[in-house]
Amino acid sequence: MSLAPTPPALAITVLQAPPGGWPLTSPVQVIGPLFVEDPLTQADYQAIKVVLASWPWAYPHLVFCKLLRGTGLRLAEALRLTPEHIAREGPMVLLLVRRGKKASRAMWERMPIHPELGAELLSLLGGRGVSPGQPLFPFKALAFERAFSRAGVQAL
Repeated sequence: MSLAPTPPALAITVLQAPPGGWPLTSPVQVIGPLFVEDPLTQADYQAIKVVLASWPWAYPHLVFCKLLRGTGLRLAEALRLTPEHIAREGPMVLLLVRRGKKASRAMWERMPIHPELGAELLSLLGGRGVSPGQPLFPFKALAFERAFSRAGVQAL
């Protein structure tokens, strides 16, 4: 009885930025290692929230960050939210989210959210006077990614 030979172990190389940095060929600059092994810890998340809260213009970004962390929504799903997607049932705040990869088979899901996050969403909604049909977060994904990246670099 012969055993099949075992394949050699895979070697993974993690690239580090050269001492002078990467040549800047796009508006995005690479900072630090290209591959991150560990996801954000709770302490990292708290530090990023503190930085976002310190920027007066970034309050919608802070609420958006909390929404992503608290609900697990994808970036595009969260950016599509409008006032019609927020529902109240007594003290509970619910998000009505359309889930599914194909529009023909997408289903609406009622997602309860943390009361503190619900209060912040309702406050943001009322404070900015968002009209029906308008997005709750009127920025593009790239704007959020840049703000979150800047906050991460400053916090960590």
